[in-house]
Amino acid sequence: KKSGSPTSNGGDAIGMESNVRNVWVDHVNLLASGGESEGYDGLFDMKDNTQYVTLSYSTLRNSGRGGLVGSSESDRSNGFITYHHNLYENIDS
Repeated sequence: KKSGSPTSNGGDAIGMESNVRNVWVDHVNLLASGGESEGYDGLFDMKDNTQYVTLSYSTLRNSGRGGLVGSSESDRSNGFITYHHNLYENIDS
């Protein structure tokens, strides 16, 4: 569950940005306890040259946004992202 201020880390439960490499997130439960109007954003976001990331055996729930890979069409430096055996529940996009 996102703790602290919802706007910390851009409102993301887990956010990776700017040259992040070799991350494995395993067996986590990610959920938002509020919507965008309260400052919550994506549950699992990767931007600006984030590579070799795996999210596995995790649950993402109750959010308007499950996750993001890249922040725009020009952000093409993200790659080698693996989603494996995850459960998405009550996710809008």
